[in-house]
Amino acid sequence: MNENFKTKVLYPILFIAFIGVVFYQNFIRHSNEIGFLGADKDGRQVFIQTLNKQLEPDMKVDSDFFEYNLLYRMLVQEPMRTVIKFDIQDKNKITVKQVDDYLNQPSSKFVEKFTDKVFMQEKYQVSPSDLTKQLDEKGVKTIEGLLAGFGFRQIEILENGKLVTTKEIQNTKNVFWAGF
Repeated sequence: MNENFKTKVLYPILFIAFIGVVFYQNFIRHSNEIGFLGADKDGRQVFIQTLNKQLEPDMKVDSDFFEYNLLYRMLVQEPMRTVIKFDIQDKNKITVKQVDDYLNQPSSKFVEKFTDKVFMQEKYQVSPSDLTKQLDEKGVKTIEGLLAGFGFRQIEILENGKLVTTKEIQNTKNVFWAGF
């Protein structure tokens, strides 16, 4: 390429494209969802990891994060982790009904297992007793309600990695946040 073409055409186009990508990333794209209890995508990820640790080896708990390829996650948007996946491990013979029964247990049973602060966002954590107060104030009674409060929209139940059923979580009221 000749130098004149680079300085007059190519560099300005690349500069404008860069400004466009930065503007999109910071002001337009859907960059986070915050559940009505205050958890964002980071809080949901820590919640998933906590739940996974509690339910091992009977079940693996994950999100929809890895359903999106790396290029999509880098250029378009990081997934909000609003789909929680319960993968039943075959050797333990857990049924979908048992998962439903677990989701219908009192949310207090789950919260009482926390000994440290509950991670909600990068700079926002609450004590288990404060979370219990929030649950009471918002009328959250079950673990499924707790999932809604954290911002999860859907539950997928899998068996050894194969989808068995999908359930929409009721009463999820997420606040959308974009930009800085």
